[in-house]
Amino acid sequence: MTKILLYCTQLTETGGIENHILEFCQKMCSVGVEIDLIVPRFKMLDRDQQTLRDNCLNTYFYYSPQKYKSTLWLIKTLLKLRNKNYDALYTNGQGESIYIVGKLMGIPNWVHHHHSSGGKGDQETWGNQYTKALRGAKTIIACSNKNAREIEDVVGRRIDSIPCFSRDLGDSISGPLGNSDILNFGYYGRLINGKGIELICQLSNDKDCSHIVFNLWGIGDVFTPKYFEQFPNIVFHGGFKTKEELIQVNSYIDAFLLLSDSEGLPISLLEVMSAGIPWIASNKGGIKDIACSKDSTRLVEDPSDYNLIKREILCLADDIKNGRISREKQKELYKKKFAANILIDQWQSIFLM
Repeated sequence: MTKILLYCTQLTETGGIENHILEFCQKMCSVGVEIDLIVPRFKMLDRDQQTLRDNCLNTYFYYSPQKYKSTLWLIKTLLKLRNKNYDALYTNGQGESIYIVGKLMGIPNWVHHHHSSGGKGDQETWGNQYTKALRGAKTIIACSNKNAREIEDVVGRRIDSIPCFSRDLGDSISGPLGNSDILNFGYYGRLINGKGIELICQLSNDKDCSHIVFNLWGIGDVFTPKYFEQFPNIVFHGGFKTKEELIQVNSYIDAFLLLSDSEGLPISLLEVMSAGIPWIASNKGGIKDIACSKDSTRLVEDPSDYNLIKREILCLADDIKNGRISREKQKELYKKKFAANILIDQWQSIFLM
């Protein structure tokens, strides 16, 4: 039986890494892997906390707004665990504490998972200790092939890539796409600059897109509910936190838009794919790795080119209305490449090296 010490720098209420960790713990533990989980900055929802406690062998959670207290707690916790036998150390996130955990525990099979883009902008945020971790861990896993190559150029070593776990919504959502005269295109996630929110708002005012309603879910300081009042063809739904709410969101939309300036590998694209929903996304970060169908996973090279984006959206809308996009085929793509049973084997092979 494989026993893993899993370390995350932080887990918040919602987010891509949070969903990966939740699914990772549930799916890996279901095949007999034992996990001890440590998180020094833990702020997940109570129900998600309980899910982790129910699946992991032991959990160690803490939170303090004062960084030094979190660091002291972490070191004390690690010292208590040093005498336990683990087959692998699996570290997640980005921060100086990654190196502390790796060196203090001294577990030979140290696997570090880098979730963000790996490009120059991302590299500028790496501290000295984190860069040491990228050079010192036995195995580094990036979230995509492109990100892996960019990290390799900096740290001078081989970097592997495995997709993140994602919430599979396929069994909860069915029926044809585009089942009414008006199509619903949508985005959910962080409402911040760089995610294409302004572009979606601009498209909503274009008379050529009047047969499409643009739906947005999320929370942000810049793009507030009041901001969207000036766009009559935008429906702003607010934020959501649970898988049940995520299923409702994906039951509502006919297509997903991610017109961002920078990405690692967005788990939201895998989630909508599992629901059988086509998407258009910027060719950023590792998104090309999961664009496995020219019909239902479409890439745009320049998210700042309004006319290009508009053409792609109108083309996808026409294909949906004319039955050229199949929900079931999109679901099958997900099952073949990104479903839990596929990823379990890939991750187990890393931890048994």
